[in-house]
Amino acid sequence: MSTIFARIDIDKDKDFLKDLDIFSRIDIKSLNEFCSNIKEWLLDETEQDKEKFVEIISLKYDFTYNEAESAISFTRFLFRLFKPGGKAHESESAALVKDLIKAEAIDEKRQNYFVKAFDIVKNCVDEDYLNAVEKEIYRTQGLPSLTDIHATVNLRGIIRNSYKTKDKIESYLPDITGTIPMATIELTFSDDTPHNHVFFQIDPKSLKKLINHFIAIEKDLDAISKLKLRE
Repeated sequence: MSTIFARIDIDKDKDFLKDLDIFSRIDIKSLNEFCSNIKEWLLDETEQDKEKFVEIISLKYDFTYNEAESAISFTRFLFRLFKPGGKAHESESAALVKDLIKAEAIDEKRQNYFVKAFDIVKNCVDEDYLNAVEKEIYRTQGLPSLTDIHATVNLRGIIRNSYKTKDKIESYLPDITGTIPMATIELTFSDDTPHNHVFFQIDPKSLKKLINHFIAIEKDLDAISKLKLRE
């Protein structure tokens, strides 16, 4: 018998059990496609926005947004278990399922479903996926990595002789001489700390400078990616 799930506590590991239950709602006939969808998203060099991908999965498999997140998260957990070198790489699916039954994480009536499901997920963990995982490890190690970006834009009024504390409010009349467009940008990083969100403001002129730098960096990265190592 496997010991991978031997320490599951049905009272403490509620999030794991919730994800497991949501995963089990995927019809076995659709599971291969579901796993392939997730693998293709992970292999996608354009790194499709996670929120958009979760929304697509929720609509396609009749999940709420949070349920889709749980199903994706649990499948990625299984990918890590079943990859070469993973904790369950050499374990038989039937042994893993018996482990879950013994821990009272699943009902014995669902045994056949989970054996088939684990076999399907195992088959998804191929060489392409492993290469993508290795790239992701190297890409995200070291300093925190950028995971998301949001921006809001607005017009900021230019006020001549703006109000000062010493002024009498009764006689104050705002004199707006013009406006300037500004953007507030939020960057989210991968370090999962209270300081993983950075906010800054930027005007069109500075934004153009920033874009030019990013274009230059993109060209540098593209040149490096095409570089062939000397034999």
